[in-house]
Amino acid sequence: MLTIPAQGIGTGRVATDMKIAHLACAFGRHSVDMGAVRRIHGGSVSRCRHCATPMEESMPHHWTVQYVRDAGLADRLLR
Repeated sequence: MLTIPAQGIGTGRVATDMKIAHLACAFGRHSVDMGAVRRIHGGSVSRCRHCATPMEESMPHHWTVQYVRDAGLADRLLR
């Protein structure tokens, strides 16, 4: 694995892992923050651990990204 050194933080492994995580989020591979799961109206909602995109549990153990209204203009997918 190619590691990019961070400025003044030792080996830079944490910075590289975070960049890869943001790249994964850009391609739609979000990671659910299981510590922040909340029950709302009988369903579970949470956010992505890396980019804070709102997600909901559509089926048990299957999370989908929520669509959010964009200032009343149209639906858009938050990333």
